Amino acid sequence: MTHAYTFSLFSVLLYFTFDFYKKASFKNTMVLAISFGLILLVRPLNILLILPFLFFNVSSFHDIKLRFAFLIKHYKNALLFIAITFLMVLPQLLYYKYVTGKYFTFSYGKEGFFFNQFHLLDVLVSFRKGWFIYTPLMLLALYGITKMKANHPFKTSVLVLLPIYLYLVSSWWCWWYGGSFSQRSMIDIYPLLALPLAAFIFQISHFSVNKQKVIFTIITLFVLLNIFQTVQYKYNIIDFDGMTAKEYVQVFGTLDDKRIDTTLLDKPDYERAVLGLDK
Repeated sequence: MTHAYTFSLFSVLLYFTFDFYKKASFKNTMVLAISFGLILLVRPLNILLILPFLFFNVSSFHDIKLRFAFLIKHYKNALLFIAITFLMVLPQLLYYKYVTGKYFTFSYGKEGFFFNQFHLLDVLVSFRKGWFIYTPLMLLALYGITKMKANHPFKTSVLVLLPIYLYLVSSWWCWWYGGSFSQRSMIDIYPLLALPLAAFIFQISHFSVNKQKVIFTIITLFVLLNIFQTVQYKYNIIDFDGMTAKEYVQVFGTLDDKRIDTTLLDKPDYERAVLGLDK
């Protein structure tokens, strides 16, 4: 599972993005380049994670011009970033060349994206792998985007990256991502989504005490539900790829495997799905 590694590396990338735009030093450039190079090696699709770096503190077209001016002014750092990133990826390219005769190889074989039949609603709210069903706290993270200040340095990054990322995740042939809990593919961008979640939690501090109690109770219940469902998944109470609404209700709140009713499951046909023929 690549996602935990990307989570850590992306956290480093975001952290040093702050430092780089304060001071475009050799150290900050090196850390950014190494982090991004490793991100590409772990999961090439996450080349998209460069967007928060590029859109940092950008909230208007004028800011985009200023960003280009900044990068041109610090062109040596930009060239160093590109060079180090390339050197990080180079061993993998040489290995591909040695094994396949080509520098670039799509290692997923027949697997791929179906951009004209993406499953966004399934990714978000299906009982098979709905992100909001099994990780409900992320509902508050998305709502928190509206609570981020207009000049928040990463607000544009969230608004740009999140829809693109969701589109790609939901366009993958196996949008439920096989044997896993919730939408594991979304873990990669949790460091960025932690920021609107923090904005929402900060906003709560301005509410009345009674409202705060209600909201924190909801947050606690969301977290506990997430943890309990993770335990259910561990013991196969929640099926790894065939959950339905009926089976979800059947096993809700229990760790008794005798409650499992496999006749209520809807297992995917992987052979048809990889061809874009199955739901």
